[in-house]
Amino acid sequence: MPVGPHLAELEADYAAMQTDGLLPVDALTFARLMVRCGEIERAANAAT
Repeated sequence: MPVGPHLAELEADYAAMQTDGLLPVDALTFARLMVRCGEIERAANAAT
């Protein structure tokens, strides 16, 4: 999971993709996407 300035850069990029119409209208919010990524990361780490 990105942190600090990297998280801010990723959030800005995600917002730009939404603005440019590159993501579906019903795409997850960035915050929800990061929550989901954290869930996946924890599950993957627990499986090792």
